[in-house]
Amino acid sequence: MLEIGSIEEINQLKPAGKYKLREPPLAESSITAFMAGGLDLIIVPGVAFTPGCHRLGHGKGYYDSYTTIHDQWTNQKDLPRTKLIGLGLDVQLVENIPTEGHDRILDAVIINGHVYRP
Repeated sequence: MLEIGSIEEINQLKPAGKYKLREPPLAESSITAFMAGGLDLIIVPGVAFTPGCHRLGHGKGYYDSYTTIHDQWTNQKDLPRTKLIGLGLDVQLVENIPTEGHDRILDAVIINGHVYRP
């Protein structure tokens, strides 16, 4: 996790990598959410979302695993649960997607300015 104090700090980052995104240098120190006292929210990418705030990811389980570990940590520290927000385009909104027991329903999905809540 990269701690950013202002928009100016973001603007100073140099585009790098395959997609030319603004990234910090690899040698730059970073902090984890656990060191920082938890996260207020996580913006979660997805292949598809439903109006009921289900999410279809890329099938690797990264966000499900991370949010489960982070939830356990915040519970131990008596911190509020991290909000999960999905952002997408119109074409990503579908009525149904396959889900499994470990899939977490998002707190909200935002698609073209419309907010869906479970």
